[in-house]
Amino acid sequence: MKPTAVRGFRLGATVLVALSLAVVANGCFGKKDKAGESKLLGRFALHTYYPEPVTDASITTLYHLSGKAVPMAVEPAITAEEADLVEVYPVATGFGIRVYLTAPGGVNRWSILTSQYYGRHLALVVDGEFRALVKIPKASQTGAFELSGPFSEAEAQRMADYVNTREKN
Repeated sequence: MKPTAVRGFRLGATVLVALSLAVVANGCFGKKDKAGESKLLGRFALHTYYPEPVTDASITTLYHLSGKAVPMAVEPAITAEEADLVEVYPVATGFGIRVYLTAPGGVNRWSILTSQYYGRHLALVVDGEFRALVKIPKASQTGAFELSGPFSEAEAQRMADYVNTREKN
């Protein structure tokens, strides 16, 4: 199963990463412990992003460290709970994760999501904190995608462990 190619944004600059979602990394967002490591449980989600502020009960706003508001759907489009397998892999400046949605309906859900949001952005939220906007460049029917980070090895491993060690239905 080949992961979806996705283009993302990092602090306002376009970052092209072959076969991956480009996400803000190295703790640019998120809480830090005394050792400087992000405190992650590993729970991640992709939410529908609204480029213009919307007044609607189904919309919430999280904030970038710069203070910029990021309006997004309250209910996530895809969650870590829907993933069946997450693999950690090295990238030039850290680690990324490959996410596989192979459970019944996972591939179909990803296919519908990428078809609906082709050319638009989703907001990546990790442990309740906005991390990055990711762009869906094409519809995909693989049920697999990559978050290329770069994350620290510990962050990537926590996200993988969250999915891989939980009891699956």
